[in-house]
Amino acid sequence: SALIALIDLALGLVGDALAARTMLRQRGHGLNAVGVCATLTLLECVADGALQQQIEGLLEYNAAASGAHQLNPRWIDVRVLLAEAVEAQRLPIQAKSLQVMVNGPALSVWVDHEKMMTVVSNLLINAVRFSPEGGRVSLDLEDTREEWRLSIQDEGPGVEPSDRARIFEPFFQGKRQPVGARRGSGVGLSIVRELVQAHGGKIILEERPGGACFRLGIPKP
Repeated sequence: SALIALIDLALGLVGDALAARTMLRQRGHGLNAVGVCATLTLLECVADGALQQQIEGLLEYNAAASGAHQLNPRWIDVRVLLAEAVEAQRLPIQAKSLQVMVNGPALSVWVDHEKMMTVVSNLLINAVRFSPEGGRVSLDLEDTREEWRLSIQDEGPGVEPSDRARIFEPFFQGKRQPVGARRGSGVGLSIVRELVQAHGGKIILEERPGGACFRLGIPKP
């Protein structure tokens, strides 16, 4: 694919980032925005040794985007899914002494279990990563006539106002990052959006004081 070709280009030029940038300017007119952003991000990561992580993120996003609409839905207990996601993050949760709360009614929902697990896991990983020591993460379920909703809120630094419009863009890195933490690949939230939209739903970053709160809504069949 075009994105894989861009990875090869970046890898071939890692010894000379300036030459890579010049080539991108000369040959980048036919590339889409994601391709240009991905290549520039790869080049910027050469200096800090994060190239391998960015390549893995790029491959992960490409796979998620291409397979997002290949759904295998079935009825699942969403509270069980949330419990599984929390259990999978038990070690990092314990390492930061976090309190994780799951609130809301028991719900049976019609979704692709694997893809919805990816959605919840990515949001939870994000919340845990940005949470302060001893903080709280809330997973709140809501049942309405038209859809079911899930909100995940942390007590971290939140999202810079100037970053809000771009927070779901592939490879975008917000200004507020956890102190001392390794930079992420920047694809987690974009994958979440792809998979939520594949279910006919939407996800937003809510404006709430203190921390970040992401709310997704999935229509009922």
